[in-house]
Amino acid sequence: MRKLVGAPFYEERLLLLLIRLRNPQAHVVYVTSQPVHPLILDYYLTLLMGVPSSHARRRLTMLCVHDSSARPLTQKILERPRLVERIRSAIVDPAQAYMTVFNSTPLERKLSVLLGIPLNGLDPKLQYLGTKSGSRKTFREAGVEMPAGFEDLTSEADVIEALLELRRRKPGLRRAVVKLNESFSGEGNAVCALPTESSRESVQRTLQSLEFASPSETHENYFSRLSGMGGVVEEFLEARSCAPAPMAEFRSFQLTTRSSAGPPARSISAAASRPRTRTGGSSRSLRCGSVVSSPITASSAASGSISWRPVRTAVRRGV
Repeated sequence: MRKLVGAPFYEERLLLLLIRLRNPQAHVVYVTSQPVHPLILDYYLTLLMGVPSSHARRRLTMLCVHDSSARPLTQKILERPRLVERIRSAIVDPAQAYMTVFNSTPLERKLSVLLGIPLNGLDPKLQYLGTKSGSRKTFREAGVEMPAGFEDLTSEADVIEALLELRRRKPGLRRAVVKLNESFSGEGNAVCALPTESSRESVQRTLQSLEFASPSETHENYFSRLSGMGGVVEEFLEARSCAPAPMAEFRSFQLTTRSSAGPPARSISAAASRPRTRTGGSSRSLRCGSVVSSPITASSAASGSISWRPVRTAVRRGV
């Protein structure tokens, strides 16, 4: 997170869920590490069509930890019992409340238990399915196409072996990419220019000049992280053409509106799109869903951490 530009603002990603305030009976509690600028809140609240911003604002409780350290927000909350109590007190109806998070870990599960409300998220036991290695295994089992590569790598020696095998299977391959299992925003990616000579020594030398996505990353730190969380090696897909293929066609239209009081009509020009091609993404998603549905069902039945209820009161938080 320290290497990502704008990382402190990642906690504001879930502000889109303030759309729930369109329900006049909904209440939202949103917790962040640092205060959210009032202008940002005003922007989101003005998107609630048909709901006065002042009405929605009265049903929104913003809480702040005032801690900018590079640690999980939930960890900061758990370290502050009085803040946990403030969150609990702000929940209007615990029987109708749930907690939504961006990333579900044992920390979020613990906070959910302390608040006495369900966690609207994946059971942390299934977190591996969302990693780079877990995703590749799911794609393979579902028969979904993916770049050639290897997963569950935990050392520099594993990466060297994977690169050698990848070159053996694809002799013309020029570049490969190493990815950390739990990285995001491309921060854990490193591009490797494969040497012309397919020997262990040449590949090992090449790893000393990896192209890291983060300018401040180092070889030692990168492989230390790899040993801790694991990673994958994949072929680097070279684009044959830089011209993007059109995926939709647009048609312009004009919408004229007039209020019953009779003010001048307003004309709004806009564009609508409709797909021109079908990529088969839906069918691939369904195949992946069928692969992961069994462990999710078994885990939720065993732990009861996944719960859906009619919503009137909601607890929201950032990262």
